[in-house]
Amino acid sequence: MAITVRNNKFILKTDNTAWILRCDEGYFEHLYYGADVPDCDLDHLVNKQILNFAPYDARLGLKYIYGGRLYPYSGANAGDFRTPACDIVSQNGHRGCRFRYAGYEILPETPKDYVLPRVRAAGETLKVVLTDEQKGVDAELYFQTVEECDAVVRYTRIVNRSGGKILLDKAASLQLDFENGAFDLLYIAGAAGDEMRNLRRPVAQGKTEISSSFGITGHSSNPFFALCERSATEDAGECYGFNLLYSGNFKNEIESDSHNSVRVVTGINADGFCWSLGDGESFYTPQAVCTFSEEGIGGMSRRFHRLCKKHIIAPKYENARPVAANTWESFYFTVNEDNVCAFAEKAKEIGADTVVLDDGWFRNADAENLGDWQPVPERFPSGLGKLVNAVKQRGLQFGLWFEPEMVSKNSKLFQAHPEWVLNNGDIGSESRNQYVLDMANPAVVDYLYGVLAHYLSSYDIRYIKWDMNRYLSEVGSAFVHNQGETPHRYVLGVYDLLERITSHFDVLVEGCAGGGGRFDLGMLYYEPMIWLSDNTDPYNRTEIQFGASVAYPPCTLSYHFSKGVGTTGKNSEPFFRALAANFACFGYELDLTKLSAEELSACRAFTERRRALDKYILGGDFYRLNVDNEYYYACLQVLEDKSAALFTFLQLNAQIRYESVIVRLKGLKPDARYKIGANGQVYYGRTLEKAGLKISDLLCPHWKTEDALRIAVQGGKSGSGISFEIEEVK
Repeated sequence: MAITVRNNKFILKTDNTAWILRCDEGYFEHLYYGADVPDCDLDHLVNKQILNFAPYDARLGLKYIYGGRLYPYSGANAGDFRTPACDIVSQNGHRGCRFRYAGYEILPETPKDYVLPRVRAAGETLKVVLTDEQKGVDAELYFQTVEECDAVVRYTRIVNRSGGKILLDKAASLQLDFENGAFDLLYIAGAAGDEMRNLRRPVAQGKTEISSSFGITGHSSNPFFALCERSATEDAGECYGFNLLYSGNFKNEIESDSHNSVRVVTGINADGFCWSLGDGESFYTPQAVCTFSEEGIGGMSRRFHRLCKKHIIAPKYENARPVAANTWESFYFTVNEDNVCAFAEKAKEIGADTVVLDDGWFRNADAENLGDWQPVPERFPSGLGKLVNAVKQRGLQFGLWFEPEMVSKNSKLFQAHPEWVLNNGDIGSESRNQYVLDMANPAVVDYLYGVLAHYLSSYDIRYIKWDMNRYLSEVGSAFVHNQGETPHRYVLGVYDLLERITSHFDVLVEGCAGGGGRFDLGMLYYEPMIWLSDNTDPYNRTEIQFGASVAYPPCTLSYHFSKGVGTTGKNSEPFFRALAANFACFGYELDLTKLSAEELSACRAFTERRRALDKYILGGDFYRLNVDNEYYYACLQVLEDKSAALFTFLQLNAQIRYESVIVRLKGLKPDARYKIGANGQVYYGRTLEKAGLKISDLLCPHWKTEDALRIAVQGGKSGSGISFEIEEVK
């Protein structure tokens, strides 16, 4: 059993981990979370030390000091001065809550009334009820296990049974306490065009916050973070990983107090959040997921990858992604029926299976017509029907770009419904020549569903690129009475629209938010791949993609083969651009109509090669290999049965005096023999792990070109690399 309860102990087990909690003196406490252990009676771990200036339970005296205990969920203003998970204002104005244990129940699955994105097929659910009898408020804590992913799912339901109205000022999804926690904090930061940078620093006394107040998760932060033991490496050491299935304002709080205990709290950002609950009403938090690994950061990443692929993304996308050719960087706002038909002809020639008509089909400039969604008649005189049919006749699927959440000031929609724009009492701010629609208003969501449903019903459209090109400001709603609810209701509106579209139509939605501005598990629940960055320069994009891999699998990262000179100003050869794009969901983002016959032939070879590698990129276990991650990046994507793997090595810049580098492989069966695709040699998996492979010609081609054992990068110097398969010899 994954969940068992005996002798006031609550034991959650996965394949390799154990989480043990207990009920003691009427309180629900955390005892242990980490590697699996055979014992569950761990009361000896409880901290009973008397702490200076620490409040204690008046009924129990000094034997129960709040600040020394470890809790899975704490209320504010109740004697525990550490960061709380929950804060409530009662009808009489009193703030805070003290929760005591009231009972438990084991449910067969996620509650039916839970409507937020959730971990799919999580199965058996432990529900523990905590109550504050004086305030008349319950906190229902939900625990679910995903055993093969070593993951635990946590979320909370706050129930008002006070007989009056309460205000919920904070409701976190997860709290986890550690005693004597000497950790490093690993998290994701960055900026637009420079997303997914991994930062690591020691957890010191005080509070650290990783958060977003952009209305979406944002380019500069991400809900993922990890606590690693100080000596943890890519391959060894204990790591606790955390993430949130949410796409709005979030906050991760990591606090180390004066006694060196560490508390983690993650959930909706409480800044600007205030939810009204009438008597009998309740509020569900988003789901949080956590995992534990003794195999370092890499082991933690692979557990999250497996969870995302098997239990977040919809099952129908598990083994397939289209190769899309996108029109944006070809035509911008000059896109028309004729040039898209010509583009589709070339897309067919290079082996793509989908043509995506990007921005420009409904407007002539960036400041126009968002919200109206009517094709420009001068450029699409037959509407979209003739063009969709022309693309379909070439054996291709048709995709269409939308930015549903936005509106232009000069649009007919804005003129008809100015009250449908987010507004906190003034005219509001424009950003990128647009305003944000009030997705907290069901009428807005219904309108947008009507627009999207019209196109999906009228034409054979199997692919939507869903963009979102600004943050939320002046967040207020004409529909919502309590404006502290608007940011969360906005996210609920987005989820509602995505749920209706993806459940009613056979359409794949690719996410985008000015690049990676909304890359999170909440969106991946509906969108199996998300455009990771508007920076398509392969030198930068390689770094961004490896950074994203700490939390997200390559099959979720959308990246296209694009032009030769990007943000770095350095030219990149087609082979290198394709090699960088092979890491993720593959496509094309350049003017195919201007390519020569030779270039088109090369692109077709890239497409065919990429399709042959789908089994590794979509289904393989991802291992970051230990190179310097500045000049070189390398990875091994290993099939689940370890019968084969894909090796990729990229050299961004050459190091003087470094003609070659040895790369040690990971994840193969040590006693199996493997054939190296680059030179035909056969080695044991253990040999490849310990001795490695030598990658050569990093500065220039070797003089002895007939050396059959040599594995040489293609191109040499900056912007070079090599990729090949490794197959088990039976």
